[in-house]
Amino acid sequence: MDWGTILYQFIALITLIAIPAVVIFFIRQSIKRNKQLQRIEDKLNSLKKENNT
Repeated sequence: MDWGTILYQFIALITLIAIPAVVIFFIRQSIKRNKQLQRIEDKLNSLKKENNT
């Protein structure tokens, strides 16, 4: 095997690992953002209820 083939296989391996890792990272970020938005929304709703009473 020459260096070109080894380099090509190394890049292919890194790509196979990197793509799912990036997808998982963005999914986790989205979940965190949704949880933060839900907490803010709950807080606003509780403040609105306090002001209405």
